[in-house]
Amino acid sequence: MKRNFEQALADYDKAISLAPTEAKIYADRGLVRMSRHDSDGAYSDFQKALSLDPKNVSGYYGRGVIRKTRGDYDGAIADLSKGIELDPNFARLYMRREAKHGKPRATASVPRPTARRR
Repeated sequence: MKRNFEQALADYDKAISLAPTEAKIYADRGLVRMSRHDSDGAYSDFQKALSLDPKNVSGYYGRGVIRKTRGDYDGAIADLSKGIELDPNFARLYMRREAKHGKPRATASVPRPTARRR
């Protein structure tokens, strides 16, 4: 099945023009934009969804994923944790949070052995 993101975006734009205060529409359009690698547009949609409905789990999920890609690991963990608080059965929230958001793990510095001269 071929995905038609352009048509999907046009449909979401129309839906928003008909119901501009419906948070779910913004969150869903954000997911489509995220799939198209439009992180700025997606982030804006997730922000709008959350401003309209602070309990919109998809908004926290999407914004958390984008924050991860932007290097805002603390913000990503906060968003994903809030999503889990609101919907503890949303498995992808756990997967993204537990993945450490791509943040490099701290590793102990281990000195290298030096060759002895005889």
